[in-house]
Amino acid sequence: MAIEKKTCLMILLTLPFWITATGCRAPCIQGSMEVAAVRVLAAGTHCGHDDPAPRVRMADTLADLERLLADTGLGLAGSQPDPARERFILIHQGLRPTLGYRLELAGDHARLEGETWVIRVIHHEPPPDAVTAQALSSPCLLLGMERTQDRPVRVEDQDGNPMHGPSK
Repeated sequence: MAIEKKTCLMILLTLPFWITATGCRAPCIQGSMEVAAVRVLAAGTHCGHDDPAPRVRMADTLADLERLLADTGLGLAGSQPDPARERFILIHQGLRPTLGYRLELAGDHARLEGETWVIRVIHHEPPPDAVTAQALSSPCLLLGMERTQDRPVRVEDQDGNPMHGPSK
């Protein structure tokens, strides 16, 4: 009798898992999204962008990438990226009044929405009561995005707000 109660209890407790695991197959496959891998190549807090508005710059060649690196003072860690396999995207958060601001990639992929690749980033700022150095900062994030389809790219913050207009 005790074994039957344990069996019934186990079935009831695992039922939501089994429904989800078996019921998801068809909808997940039908609702699959096109994605492209994205990785962080470099990040910095002083990237030379003097405008308070965010900005996104694209680079498709090594020469363009070198120009972005020279403009920002960023350095690449690791092996040299391959422009035949990746597009390069520099995201500036904009000029900020103190230290403590930074950008972070929200996931490891961009998703295709209609004809536009969408990359999501998280912009961090110091808490209102934080003690921070009163020095201007200009945070940026340099990304490498898998070259699957050369379509416009839109960068959004964690709330879904565009950080700029679409870029080609």
